[in-house]
Amino acid sequence: MRIHYVCLGNAYRSPIAEAYTKFYLESQGIEGIAVVSSGTIASEEYEHTRPVAASTCRFLGGKGLAAYAKTDSDQLTPELIRHGDITVCMNAKVREGYDQIAQLPNQTTYTWDITDSDECGQPAPVPGGEKWLEHTERIYKQITDLVHELVHRQIA
Repeated sequence: MRIHYVCLGNAYRSPIAEAYTKFYLESQGIEGIAVVSSGTIASEEYEHTRPVAASTCRFLGGKGLAAYAKTDSDQLTPELIRHGDITVCMNAKVREGYDQIAQLPNQTTYTWDITDSDECGQPAPVPGGEKWLEHTERIYKQITDLVHELVHRQIA
């Protein structure tokens, strides 16, 4: 089985979900589930990548998840979609972008309600700053709770 997390830029929410899921599966001794993430607008062209946000990598390191963290963002592609069993879109805005690329009616797709850091107030919090960290702690808690639910639903 393969779980695929999708957000906009693949630099914040979906890398957090990917890293935590990999950690959680390993800590629970659950094998046979691959985990990937990508973004609907991670790059203008599929063959280009950009680094995951440095603030996201530092946050994951602070949670003891550095070994599970990706360093480069990946663009959502039809190829990535074809190889997925379960797709989780971080929110409805992401789902709209995913649906434009995916067009696969038989795939299991969930839509969570995880806000991006630039959706949590005006102006957007400075990455790594106090407000950003507060928001990131909240979404981390949301993501970990939803990951537990998702994993246990799939292996039950």
